[in-house]
Amino acid sequence: KDVASDYQSRGLVKAPAKSSFTMFVDLGIYQSSPGGGDSIPITAFDAGRLEQLQLEARKGSVVNVNPTNTRPHSDTPEIRKYKKRFNSEILCAALWGVNLLVGTENGLMLLDRSGQGKVYSLINRRRFQQMDVLEGLNLLTTISGKRNKLRVYYLSWLRNKILHNDPEVEKKQGWTTVGDMEGCIHYRVVKYERIKFLVIALKSSVEVYAWAPKPYHKFMAFKSFADLPHRPLLVE
Repeated sequence: KDVASDYQSRGLVKAPAKSSFTMFVDLGIYQSSPGGGDSIPITAFDAGRLEQLQLEARKGSVVNVNPTNTRPHSDTPEIRKYKKRFNSEILCAALWGVNLLVGTENGLMLLDRSGQGKVYSLINRRRFQQMDVLEGLNLLTTISGKRNKLRVYYLSWLRNKILHNDPEVEKKQGWTTVGDMEGCIHYRVVKYERIKFLVIALKSSVEVYAWAPKPYHKFMAFKSFADLPHRPLLVE
């Protein structure tokens, strides 16, 4: 088996038969390391061949919304520049796999860090104050909207807004609200004894919701701390 096939089988360069969700690793960020370790040696490639492989990987790439980040750990940060000019204030952000979700005064966007560096608009005309990606639950939790409601979006629905490859997902509603709360100030996702909780700060109370698995698949009211003497500012 030649070197190029070996690199394809390890997911470093996209093979033609593989799914569009294949992770891409920029071979140019690795250097051969005489001391071993986690570095990937690339001395078997001449410069021209390496440049060609990088170009092919970039051309064939699509936005990577796979929640698993397969890029080997490195102390060197990966820096990307985007040409997108944001016309409204950025209020929050969260990593989704290798990509970055950005919430602004006027919407939600995804910055593609796996390929061409495109910026995708996912939600328009909605204010996003806070958000977290819960990959295992297929959820993006948010405080959003004019009334600061706690709304959760399904990651599969957001993914399909980019790829448009799942008609069944497209037919379904892509979000739901947690309770009927308005005026949410801050929330925290907490895991305790394998159960995920949402601890939510409101103007004069703290609400706790617990994730209910099958057949419910949603956050359900668990406990309430009402009539607090001081207004909660954040939860930790």
